[in-house]
Amino acid sequence: MPGAVRASAGIATSSDDIDRFLDALARIVSSEAPPPVTYDQDEHTGDYWPRTDDPAWSSAGRRLGASCARG
Repeated sequence: MPGAVRASAGIATSSDDIDRFLDALARIVSSEAPPPVTYDQDEHTGDYWPRTDDPAWSSAGRRLGASCARG
C-alpha cells in the first residue's frame, strides 16, 4: 500500500535504533521529491498495484487473490 512503512523491534533494539528510524521516517515524510513508484488502485478489489510496463504486474497477469484482495 502506498505510504506504508513497516518496522520491527526486538529485544536488542536500542533507543538509538528507534531514534534513527524516526529520523529516517521524518525525512521520507517531509521530502518534496516525487515517490519512486506510482501506484494505481484496483477499483474492484481496492488493492494497490505499481504502475509499470513490467508484464508481471499487468492487470491481465493479476489473479483473484493474488494479493490481499477481498474480491
